[in-house]
Amino acid sequence: MSHRPAILVRVAKDGHAVAAVVLVLVVAPTLIGCRAGSTAPPGWAPAPPTTPTDSTHPPTPVSTAPIATEPPSLQVYIHYTHTHSSHTALRVATGRPFDPPVFWDPGGAYGLTKPHYGRHHDVVLHRPPDPAVWWDYRKTWLREPLLLVFEWDLTDAHAHRLRNALLDGAHHGRDATHFQTLTTPGLCNFGVTDYLRAFGPPLIDPDLPRSFWPDTLARHLWKQRPDRVLRFQGPADAKPTVLLPPPDSSLAKTRYPQFQVSLGQ
Repeated sequence: MSHRPAILVRVAKDGHAVAAVVLVLVVAPTLIGCRAGSTAPPGWAPAPPTTPTDSTHPPTPVSTAPIATEPPSLQVYIHYTHTHSSHTALRVATGRPFDPPVFWDPGGAYGLTKPHYGRHHDVVLHRPPDPAVWWDYRKTWLREPLLLVFEWDLTDAHAHRLRNALLDGAHHGRDATHFQTLTTPGLCNFGVTDYLRAFGPPLIDPDLPRSFWPDTLARHLWKQRPDRVLRFQGPADAKPTVLLPPPDSSLAKTRYPQFQVSLGQ
């Protein structure tokens, strides 16, 4: 038998208490499962320890690679509080010394008080954080306990297309031709999902579900067969756990239809 009516009657004389109870009853169900995407699916496992003579170790995560030698990659960042998912961001690297990485912090505040970071329409151009720097920032200032970084290795052409789309939004704002990066605070996950749907194929499903919660995106990104996932927990200077996908050939990457938006290379 439900006790909800009894609770409401008990606090009926206090309008504020009634409002608080109603809010809990409405919001609590939406939070259920809001950290489900933080758990790796079966088969994912930490990368084995490596040695300098081990030629079978996984590629060096870009968080430890010099910018000049950083391989072309896409990283999607999913942030968690102790109760729910809280933010989504992403980073694109081309592997070209003269085309440095760009970082998109939709609706966020990173670099707003530091003009030399070159933040334009939510895109950080001049001092884009890598995963380690970003984890330190979120852990130190926001006390977030968990960060997942989904990472895909890219071809040169794909990385260039992804970067060009972000530059279009950074330089032209609401007048961008291909993609608008300026995002209303709180709607970061819609922006990142739309970007991945438009420019993620052939590696990412163009029909990714749109959702308010970053965790919903995380649950679907596990299924997009990222090359690795970096899991940050603990202190601000903690090294990430590198999770690798199962080797089962039946989980080979799906190739989705080619780009929905054409960008010059």
